[in-house]
Amino acid sequence: MEKEIFVAPQASRATRNLPERSKARTYVETGAFRPYGGASQKVKFDSLGEFDAFATTTASYRVADMVEQPSAIEYVDAEGRSRRKVIDQLYTFADGTKVAAEVKPAARAKAQTYLIGEGDMLFGKPCAARRIYNVEALRRDLGLGYRQTLELLQANGFRTSDGDVGKDALLNAHALKPIVERFSGAICQVAAQRRVNAPRAQFDALVAGGILSPIVGSPVGRPYYDKGQLDAFLSSIEPRVELAEGDGGAERLVGIQTTCRKAVAGAADVVRLIRQGALKTVAKSSEESGYLSVRLDPQEVAEAMRLLKPEGYLRSTLARYLGINESAVRYLVEAGHLTQVRARHPHSRKSIKVVTYESVDCFLDRYVPCKHLAEFKGEGTRSVGDQLEAIGLKPLPLSPAARGRVFLRDDVPLGRRERGNRLRSLKHDDIAWPDL
Repeated sequence: MEKEIFVAPQASRATRNLPERSKARTYVETGAFRPYGGASQKVKFDSLGEFDAFATTTASYRVADMVEQPSAIEYVDAEGRSRRKVIDQLYTFADGTKVAAEVKPAARAKAQTYLIGEGDMLFGKPCAARRIYNVEALRRDLGLGYRQTLELLQANGFRTSDGDVGKDALLNAHALKPIVERFSGAICQVAAQRRVNAPRAQFDALVAGGILSPIVGSPVGRPYYDKGQLDAFLSSIEPRVELAEGDGGAERLVGIQTTCRKAVAGAADVVRLIRQGALKTVAKSSEESGYLSVRLDPQEVAEAMRLLKPEGYLRSTLARYLGINESAVRYLVEAGHLTQVRARHPHSRKSIKVVTYESVDCFLDRYVPCKHLAEFKGEGTRSVGDQLEAIGLKPLPLSPAARGRVFLRDDVPLGRRERGNRLRSLKHDDIAWPDL
């Protein structure tokens, strides 16, 4: 009787080494594969999915041969670029038929195979617009990187910090249409600065002043800008005259950045003066382009800035107008009843804090100072306040150092009539800056 001799399986014929098992990968190796009518050989699998596909195929068909990770296939994609692809498994059946198998998770296969875009056939008819996106297709349409696209999805509520939208997820193209329309061709802040040709500090000042604004829905810390808005901004400050070397008087003209420093003005204020046509001298340097090419007369800018009134009250002026002291105004600001912002003094150009006209209007629409009621009734301020407290009305609580009384307008007799009478002649500029 012949003895059976063990013959080790032949080595795997894979053309590339598969990484060993890790947390994110399952590695399988088996020596049980015996091709139909051949010797056994080792086979390596990159995942349990590949092993399942192998087991199902060999059990269902007469497989004469199988090579995992065979030699790469070279092809040209739809954009004309040369590509190389190593498929997962290449089967040869007993009748000579060869079948290449690519094994992927169902979600990834759907995301890469069923991206329904404009012109694709769906139920026998071409689609008029895109129906489905994955991150890669969305990234290409937006012209952004993969990480930037994920940040954009997160900023607009399509992805949380837990990463529920991944590389293979499918997204509703109809829901994403507003984002695609806003951000297609958008550029980041660095590219926007280069397009405008403005220093970082000046660019930030223009954004803070409302001259330029990021696209709504930009990720926090990574704003994007529309090229059309940037080009429109450059057109709005286009100089009327181009300066050349040796032009008379050119030495007194400087760039916007230097003008801001000499005239003690903000970049946004200077740009507004140019747009409004308030400056006679707006020239262009032949040596620069964009924002840096604009040349202005700092003295002319300083004179024009003195004509601009801050859109708000100084605390001392507002205190006199309301019939309370500055401590009371400070408390009302801290309590959120009034809004205080920074501005420039029209004479000294120093930085000052003013209470905005808008917040004063909102405050007076809800509350009425005793001084205003006294002026309307023709009586003394203290007398009117005492009368209101005598009928049970309580003034608005203020700080211990505050002086003056303010009541809820709807509780006060004649409160609404006083407001209507005052609105007919109210001009904030005349009260806040009477000498301008």
